[in-house]
Amino acid sequence: MSDPWAADRDDLLRVLTIRFGLVPETVRTLVQRLESLEHIERVILVAANASDWVPVLKALHQPTAFRVDG
Repeated sequence: MSDPWAADRDDLLRVLTIRFGLVPETVRTLVQRLESLEHIERVILVAANASDWVPVLKALHQPTAFRVDG
């Protein structure tokens, strides 16, 4: 069975690369473990607006919505 969110995870990794350069392997692993489209989309939104890795890492670890500061 194919992975329905593979392209979305790849999009997230592209956004992270554009915003921050090299994506650490630990972050890549966290991205590959995301299992819902809503979570992936939320992390894309956070990554597009974050000035550093802190809110991105928080979003990756938080499966439900939270307020994005800054």
